[in-house]
Amino acid sequence: MRTPSVPAAAESGITILVLALLLSTQPVTTDLYLPALPTLTYALGASVTQGQLTLSALLLAFGCSQLFWGPLSDRWGRRPILLTGLLLYTLASIGNTLAASMDLLILWRTLQGVAMGAVVMCGRAIVRDLYTPVAGARAMSKALTGLGVVACLCAPIGGWLADALGWRSALLALNAYALLTLAMVWRHLPESLPQPNPQALRPAILLRTWGRVLRHPTFWAYSLLTTASYGGLFVFLASSSFIFIEVHPLRGSAVFHRCGLLRRHLFVPGTHGPLRPHAHGGHWGAAQRQRRRPGHGGGRSGLAYAAGPVATVLPVHAGPRHPPALWAIGLRGTVSGRSRRGLGL
Repeated sequence: MRTPSVPAAAESGITILVLALLLSTQPVTTDLYLPALPTLTYALGASVTQGQLTLSALLLAFGCSQLFWGPLSDRWGRRPILLTGLLLYTLASIGNTLAASMDLLILWRTLQGVAMGAVVMCGRAIVRDLYTPVAGARAMSKALTGLGVVACLCAPIGGWLADALGWRSALLALNAYALLTLAMVWRHLPESLPQPNPQALRPAILLRTWGRVLRHPTFWAYSLLTTASYGGLFVFLASSSFIFIEVHPLRGSAVFHRCGLLRRHLFVPGTHGPLRPHAHGGHWGAAQRQRRRPGHGGGRSGLAYAAGPVATVLPVHAGPRHPPALWAIGLRGTVSGRSRRGLGL
């Protein structure tokens, strides 16, 4: 169920809870402030396009940063990179709350996206470190169940905070979530990487790994699939708050109670399906147990994780009038279990 060097505490139920918190960082960051987005946009004297840039800049930084966080975690371990990411995320959350202009808010959201890349990437790499493929699928299924619950609650909570305490309270809530996650990681999540890879940061190795991923047809098949799917989702995220709050005479909390449920229906099933236990069984599971090498999980799949959010900025600015733009966005930043199987990652 785990490598011999991983502490026994890593198999406890608390580990699943911590993984759920780590993986939920993305929906918390993108969803919780959405009900406050129109209010903060007008309060800071910005345009709708600038307000939407707080989301697209976040996602662009999130995707690009994983190209570097993965190799760094292979070299120095998951725990130091994870703690660094959570500290940066906390700092960026404070900056978001205190931002006096839209330009500063966009800057802090960009830094928050960089930090979020470390958190989510390490969360997925830790699963590879602790579990065999079959056991890892079960662990991810449980963790993603927590993610689904958190994602459904984010928009209603954000709407209530924006109505009751003002738009800055929705941004401050991200800081509270980051501190809770940081405390849980510090206390309950030990280092999971059995052996750091001293060669992980060599440019030749990085380029060879990225080239191998880019040449693989399975990577492109799943990337294009999730591009089309998540394009619609992120158009919805960027535009829904302005449409539901400004066009319809409903308050943020009421609208986003419905919106949180709708978001879950828009969520792409293909990204969850491959993580069910039965999807990793059979000969592939045995082959992966033989081929897995410590210190290669984060960097090898770094490009696959980074592929999606890099291109999510287009629908925010192209809008629903330009459907072809959806094909250039939303690669999601992850490759599903079946994609990694095809890539041999």
